[in-house]
Amino acid sequence: MPEMIVLVRHGKAEPRSVLVRDQARKLTAKGREVLEKNYPAVFADIAEAAGPVTVLSSAATRTMQTAEVVCEALGIPTDEIVELNELTGQDEEGIIRELRDHEGVVIAVGHSPSIDEVASRLTGRMRSMLKGEALGLDATTSPTRMSVLFDCVPK
Repeated sequence: MPEMIVLVRHGKAEPRSVLVRDQARKLTAKGREVLEKNYPAVFADIAEAAGPVTVLSSAATRTMQTAEVVCEALGIPTDEIVELNELTGQDEEGIIRELRDHEGVVIAVGHSPSIDEVASRLTGRMRSMLKGEALGLDATTSPTRMSVLFDCVPK
């Protein structure tokens, strides 16, 4: 069981288009800039914490790019990002099982609505995460009512 779970919704991405597959949509330049400006402060304490840090991401380009910014803020190599099919397929049960299967800090970068549902189930409160939002949860508390350690909405 992890000590901390961090749920992250991908940053602002290119608009939907019939010319670009949804999975191939990238972060906008401004979307990435906002994350790069805000995430170092958010993830600074995690980077200094003892224990393993695992970064999980959906296979979509925009989530992988968001996960890369998370890794840069943590000072860990981006090639350590683990692609998680449950995040790509928006399988809430599978995401929660996978989160609970790690030690230390586990960070999951995904999409709405599944990341919202996972946040709601783990905190016991309805949550709707905004683009780029990072929600840190104390996983040592109740498995269905985890305490919120931080909630960062990049601006």
